Amino acid sequence: DATVVLESGATARLDELKPGDKIRASDASGALYYDEVSRFSYADYAKEAAFVALTTAQATLRLTAEHRVPVGDACCSNLKKAKDVAVGETVWLAAAGATAPAVVTKVGAAAGVGVHNPLMKHGGFPLVDGVVTAFESIGVVKLASLTVPLAEALCEATGTCAVVHEAIALASGVRPRPFIDFVGVSSSAAPASPSPR
Repeated sequence: DATVVLESGATARLDELKPGDKIRASDASGALYYDEVSRFSYADYAKEAAFVALTTAQATLRLTAEHRVPVGDACCSNLKKAKDVAVGETVWLAAAGATAPAVVTKVGAAAGVGVHNPLMKHGGFPLVDGVVTAFESIGVVKLASLTVPLAEALCEATGTCAVVHEAIALASGVRPRPFIDFVGVSSSAAPASPSPR
């Protein structure tokens, strides 16, 4: 039930996202903009998981223990795994045109179904339930901002996106690696079977 804000202003659940959707994100300085959801986004729609619940006075964010959030005095280069965030630390929320600090008042646990990690095509930090998150370490986020647009353009031009998906799965040790559904994407761009569900 975690949500993001689309460029249209509508709200969408993470399990409704598809490649090419533009969602509200933060850049490394904390400025808000809309970044594009990559076809290489992780999405395991049926996975049962334990989640960490980070609560501030304004929002509650549920995320897996290994998922990262920006913390500290400035947004957004100091990332911490959710399992390591403590009460009293500062996370970052959406405000008018920029991010704003919010103190974590409670850290809890929850269970749920569906694990999603939207990879932003241009290196943005996705806002999930109004809270700035990060799909990986800061080094990987920076590298992805350079490589993901090129990898997507190349695989789309050559019809090899399924091969790239398999290579990512092998490199990550997860086979098959579940990717975001390709609703509305041509079958030549969809991942090879087995499907991610």
